[in-house]
Amino acid sequence: MFGKVPRVPKQATELKNAGKDIIKRRRVSKEEFVRRLEVCRDCEYLLKAVNVCRQCGCFTKVKAALPSGDCPLGRWSLGESSVDAPKNE
Repeated sequence: MFGKVPRVPKQATELKNAGKDIIKRRRVSKEEFVRRLEVCRDCEYLLKAVNVCRQCGCFTKVKAALPSGDCPLGRWSLGESSVDAPKNE
């Protein structure tokens, strides 16, 4: 149904890096987030019904928000325009 997804070790590494970003409240800028999602939206590997990438198995809305996230096809990369969460949150 969903097609082939990556092996668990690769997903585990990406999840560990994402967890660090979430704990430290690191996010990319809003502009970078929107740009990343636009790239994903036009990608043939996006499962649009659930916003999951068939190349990496990640939820694109989560991965696109985090500086540690990168496109497995190289269409966007690590840490472009990364910013920390606002101090008042």
